[in-house]
Amino acid sequence: MAESIRDPDLSEAQAARILGISDRTLRRYRRAGQVAHMALPSGRVRYSLADLISFREGCRSPAKV
Repeated sequence: MAESIRDPDLSEAQAARILGISDRTLRRYRRAGQVAHMALPSGRVRYSLADLISFREGCRSPAKV
């Protein structure tokens, strides 16, 4: 079965690295409800690549002309 980019398979450290931010900053964004995530029963948090891309695209500022 092919994996989807929606599968929440990225750890917090991996997600932070992809976004170019610290783990702490990513946790702050998560707690503020700014980035989608999935909390597992074990207490671990996972992120999907698609959600990270959407978050990053939403953070971009339009070019000033």
